[in-house]
Amino acid sequence: LCCPASILLSGYHSQFENFALLTGLTSWLLVRSGSPTPRRLAVAAGIQGVSLVSKHVLFLFPLWIFFWTKLGNWRKRVAYVLISYGIFGLSFLPWMFDPPSRAGIIRNVFLYCSEFTYSISRLLASISFFALLTKSESAILTLGWIVILIVAGAIVTRRNVDLFPMYLLVMFTFSPALRDQYLAISLLAGAILYTSWPCWALTATATVALLSSPDDVFLFPLRYYYITLVSTQICAAVFFLAQLPRAGASGTAPVPTRDAVRNALA
Repeated sequence: LCCPASILLSGYHSQFENFALLTGLTSWLLVRSGSPTPRRLAVAAGIQGVSLVSKHVLFLFPLWIFFWTKLGNWRKRVAYVLISYGIFGLSFLPWMFDPPSRAGIIRNVFLYCSEFTYSISRLLASISFFALLTKSESAILTLGWIVILIVAGAIVTRRNVDLFPMYLLVMFTFSPALRDQYLAISLLAGAILYTSWPCWALTATATVALLSSPDDVFLFPLRYYYITLVSTQICAAVFFLAQLPRAGASGTAPVPTRDAVRNALA
């Protein structure tokens, strides 16, 4: 509540990514301990569907849950995915039989592409930082981002880590486009993993980026905004990598302590 970047996003910018993240986090907390009951799993998947309906920030998180064997057998994991995406799909049903509405859904939801393209991946893909990319180049970057999210999910779910903040960090780090409101995605990961030192670097750079934003109250030169915005992605990447050394592969036995070995031999 006291994070400067969160106050700027919710209060001044009036963005509602926070609602999609809140419902997604609630869904994750219901199954986080693993092996949920069928009723608990259905409720969690339903809440995840509501998150996707409000804003599809977590559009690939159900796939991460599918990769996560601690949820249960493959039937449970498939059920979670089907319920989540089913609710998302059913939310468009009232407009599917109206051609203009259907075209608008396809264009503005499934084919949506942000016009604000200053990110690490765009920087690496273009000759000039401010060069405009074609639609095909933007589509390739977006597809690459989706592939990275899926591959990262298949890898991260095999480790003893908190999946939800890790998903948020990967999604933000490799996002091909950046807007001010996207910072809420990484900041929630920081709120969950607040004891990790990169969290504070991420919070600081996100706050500076918002203060220097052309949509904010201050009139800083745009170059400071672009530099700090990309710096948040770098901090998010470091934040993500900092969690991995402490996370062993799932299912591995913990390393016994010296006292535990002494007691076992006594």
